[in-house]
Amino acid sequence: MMKYKFFAVSACAPDSSAEELNAFCSQHRVSFVEKHWVADGANSFWSICVTWLDGEAAPSASIQKKS
Repeated sequence: MMKYKFFAVSACAPDSSAEELNAFCSQHRVSFVEKHWVADGANSFWSICVTWLDGEAAPSASIQKKS
């Protein structure tokens, strides 16, 4: 089943939100990422929607793709 997770990554202080986004993506099987820039001066941010598959873990880095 597809699920959605939303993130807002501030332009002025992106570190903690970016870390949260990266941690989420590394723990889930992400199928699609949509991002939009929201221009609002000092309050500008990236709006990010991550579509992921429920019940499936992220692929392991040790698994190699077959030719």
